[in-house]
Amino acid sequence: MLIKIMITKEQFRTIYSQAVTEVMQFWSPTIQQEIALHNTGWSPDKTNTPDYLQASWVRYWKVVEQLQQSGATSVCDVGGFWGAFPIALRKLGFTVSMTEALKYYSNTFTPLFDYIRAQGVTIHDYDPFDESPRFDQYDAVTVMAVLEHYPHSLQFFMNNMKLMLKPKGLLFIDVPNIAYFTRRLRFLRGITPLVSIENIYKSRVPFIGHHHEYTLTELHTLAKLSDFTVVKDDCFNYTPSRIVSPRSLLLHPVRSLSFAFFRTTREVLFIVMQNK
Repeated sequence: MLIKIMITKEQFRTIYSQAVTEVMQFWSPTIQQEIALHNTGWSPDKTNTPDYLQASWVRYWKVVEQLQQSGATSVCDVGGFWGAFPIALRKLGFTVSMTEALKYYSNTFTPLFDYIRAQGVTIHDYDPFDESPRFDQYDAVTVMAVLEHYPHSLQFFMNNMKLMLKPKGLLFIDVPNIAYFTRRLRFLRGITPLVSIENIYKSRVPFIGHHHEYTLTELHTLAKLSDFTVVKDDCFNYTPSRIVSPRSLLLHPVRSLSFAFFRTTREVLFIVMQNK
């Protein structure tokens, strides 16, 4: 299905927000606690899932903006889980798939995945860190807030991304920035920029929180090692309290000025790679 209408940022925000509302009907404290078994940072008292998903429209707009310019029509979202972004892409007219390793989910999650499928999104029961792809290639693959959760070599994973992409296909990756301004300040005070030992200690094995957060230079190195061409990169904030505004300049002038003038101190790193 071809995308005939170029949408604006605000139009996408509305469409994505509606998709979040739809999938959040399946949220409950019980499902949140199950998600948090192997990463206590996701427990209901530490993570507000609806707020996190709603704020993430900024991250996903970066992808949609590039997709519209590229002419891509088929997209696979790796590790799509809640499915809000794949559903939003489907509403925009893209042919959409997502991957999840369903062996890690109990029957509690079945209604959510059934709903995602009912919206026209194909779900592949697939772990790209463990096995090679068994399905068609795509114009674009998105890997959003995924790489930081993997503790081992990315060589096998990145090769699978190549296999999932058509020639000249686009790979979109976003990850937390370990050189984020707030983390730099915390490190100066002797506080680790990594996941807290308490979160790791209280989580079941295997721990699936953040194992490795990235710098922008590392993402470029990853592209080079994997034989991808970098099309674009970006550094940005998406948490509402971190977005630079007149109010933030008054309340947090040093932090806001750092965000405004030194992009590698911002919250999230984003890179677009092209398959050769």
